Amino acid sequence: MPYSQEFHVFHNKSSVDLYPVQFGRESCKSLQAFGPTTVNGYLFHYILEGNGTFYLNEENHSTQLSAGQGFLIPPHTICSYQADLNTPWTYAWIEFNGLKAKHYLKSAGLSRQNLIYYPKKPNVHPEIKTSLMTIIENSTKADTFLIGHLYLFLEQLAINSRYYSPDSRHDIQNFYIRETIQYIHDHYNEALSVELLADHCNLNRSHFSRLFKKELSLSPSQFILQYRLKMASELLSTTSASIQDIAESVGFTNSFNFSTSFKKFFGVNPSKWRHQET
Repeated sequence: MPYSQEFHVFHNKSSVDLYPVQFGRESCKSLQAFGPTTVNGYLFHYILEGNGTFYLNEENHSTQLSAGQGFLIPPHTICSYQADLNTPWTYAWIEFNGLKAKHYLKSAGLSRQNLIYYPKKPNVHPEIKTSLMTIIENSTKADTFLIGHLYLFLEQLAINSRYYSPDSRHDIQNFYIRETIQYIHDHYNEALSVELLADHCNLNRSHFSRLFKKELSLSPSQFILQYRLKMASELLSTTSASIQDIAESVGFTNSFNFSTSFKKFFGVNPSKWRHQET
């Protein structure tokens, strides 16, 4: 395969928990070598085809690697790597960082003490490849898209790891819940739908709805309704705005539906609620 390289840089570091730094894909020449080198974030290479050698220079240790495996270069760790003479490797790579980066890597069996990724089965896992290549091939997409797919990539890395534990998925799934709740908080007074929320998280509707209900024991529609009603109850208690104005300000299209939903949830109508709270 002829030499080729693809490289992208992510500029938004506002997501404290986890964010990509740079990422790309490379088909190496015979015996093509990199390093010794260090990075500031966590740099992971996933081997798509071919073979090569990873060197941990600090310990004068080397490991032969093939398709389906990977290697991690943690921050400030001196490493180097070289393509095989006869079957030089092609790999996709991503550097990322964040407060929870170390935690998510640990769920895939990766740490400073274990820099080699060992899959359950000795081959390229389509889910890992797809989730990583989605990031690389969509470098101009919205930040939430790239960060969301970084979570998906790490989830697939964990699921397909020899060291996978089911508990490791929970924090990754929580990302989508946090994103959804934040979006509802910012837009509850606008027209909202399950499709819109799923699109915001870059998930299909059915998967998004199952994930949301599993985590919160409420459907997305139920959560939106309850959020709007709770915001309305605060406005009824703290302002003198009319019931119709409050209904419209929290996203209801008419005051009748608002009053009906409010009484069903709180047990009293909006007027009585306001009287009780004053």
